[in-house]
Amino acid sequence: MATTDAVYTAFTHALTTLQPQSFAFAHTSPLPAGELASLSADQLFAIDSSTATLTLPFWTIPLLAEGAASRLRVDDDHDAVLASMVAVVINADNATAWNVRRRLISAGVLKRDVEVTDVLDMVFRKHPKSSEAWAYRWWLVKELLEDDDARVAELGACLTYADLYPRNYYCWSHARRVCRGLAVRASAMAMVAGYVADGRFHDTSALHLLDELLADDADTATLAAALDRAWLWLDDAPRHESLWMHVRFLASAAARLGAVDVVADAVAGVAARAEARGAACAG
Repeated sequence: MATTDAVYTAFTHALTTLQPQSFAFAHTSPLPAGELASLSADQLFAIDSSTATLTLPFWTIPLLAEGAASRLRVDDDHDAVLASMVAVVINADNATAWNVRRRLISAGVLKRDVEVTDVLDMVFRKHPKSSEAWAYRWWLVKELLEDDDARVAELGACLTYADLYPRNYYCWSHARRVCRGLAVRASAMAMVAGYVADGRFHDTSALHLLDELLADDADTATLAAALDRAWLWLDDAPRHESLWMHVRFLASAAARLGAVDVVADAVAGVAARAEARGAACAG
């Protein structure tokens, strides 16, 4: 127990004084219990000042989990704030810890905007695909998404986190929920299209969101422009199935609108590329 308390105290001190922006885990040899008392927090948990990344030795994680668990259900709000933070740093799918923070938000102890911009940003840099963390984020931001500007800003955050873990289902599901409340979708479409255009043609989740945005705000001119853009992407990455599925969506959407010129362009484009591919294989 003394070892658990020493490690837990050192880590919470590092959290509050060093103010890390991200975390990393490292394999190091466990320290004897007698040596822990003589070490400062920054000696036990090193921080890279250039990236503000705090490194946790793997052997400390079970001790931190034990220390946090014993303090999560206490009545002291200060202890609960620290314990829940420690718990989600080492395991972002700890539903109990997030529920403690929900209670603290509702009680006015923690602030929603700080949780979004500071706490979750720090957690996502280590655990970008945590379903519980994304559920907590939606619980927080749904009260803050008052207009299109706020929703577009939240979409921008999603695009940042999507880069940390490609094809991140939870991130893109959150982005879709955010975008469904948009009054005007042009900015969101441009942002997602720009994300894909930057070489991320493999990200089917991004293309699905783009399809959803187009489906809700489609007209002939928008679909024609999207098809022209899709051909440019396919010129760069002709083997990506996700891009061909995107073209199929555009053709289907155009057909529903009766935009025969767009449908004809889609058919002609597919035929031309199939012919070119066949000629290349024959040669």
